[in-house]
Amino acid sequence: MRVLWWRLRSDRRGSGDVAAMIVIVPIICGVVLLFVYFGRQGVASEGVTHAAAVAARAASMERSAGEATAAAEAAASATLSAAGTSCAGGPAVSVGVSSWEPGGIVTVTVTCQVEGLSEIGAPSRSVSGSARSTIDAHRGLSEP
Repeated sequence: MRVLWWRLRSDRRGSGDVAAMIVIVPIICGVVLLFVYFGRQGVASEGVTHAAAVAARAASMERSAGEATAAAEAAASATLSAAGTSCAGGPAVSVGVSSWEPGGIVTVTVTCQVEGLSEIGAPSRSVSGSARSTIDAHRGLSEP
């Protein structure tokens, strides 16, 4: 009986598992949080580029440069909110036109300050996307 008691008390199996868990679990949690952070940033970047494309198309469908700017801002905001991407202060939309005539090119740049994972203190990041769209060459034929 004494030998059995001595074996049980001197058995050190499993004592290394606790030390390994103390080191490994935080490392795994950190790696998972990094994947989540970079995943959110990638999705936001893709969403901003898509919003720029939608805004450029919406701007190219308008009759004047002023209407094009308003349409681009509305389209970019709607597209980003539908995708679930929130920008701090809203998206900044810049519309450039080579010449406002059929065949002209509208360039839209959307910039968004995407917030990071504030729970872990990750910083926010500015993401920008640009797109171009051509004003319909037959635009003058359909005007009233």
